[in-house]
Amino acid sequence: MLKEDWVLGQVNSFVRMLKKLLKKDDDEILKDIENNDGFYKLYQEIMGLVDKKEINKAEDLIFDYIEENKEYSLVAIEFYSQINRFSDSELKNCDFSREEIYEGILDVSKILGYNLKF
Repeated sequence: MLKEDWVLGQVNSFVRMLKKLLKKDDDEILKDIENNDGFYKLYQEIMGLVDKKEINKAEDLIFDYIEENKEYSLVAIEFYSQINRFSDSELKNCDFSREEIYEGILDVSKILGYNLKF
């Protein structure tokens, strides 16, 4: 439990740090997603997958898009922020872990040219 709480806190810190590095706050990230048809379509699709407890599939889809255009990282940041709010049991039911969230946000930071690690 203590390790999971630490990882949760680290993910929250990394998400906040990435937003600051990108000079975006929560509202700006969501506005950027909503104002870009490609971002919004992907965001809706991944959130639909999350609702179906298909987080692994959603994550794979995000990284497919990021490989073609790193600007889709905005969607990834919002995705990890959202699923980090899940309880450990909710994540387990989705066959996902807090550590995978941590690794995913680190991967996104590397794609954006930042090497966030603690």
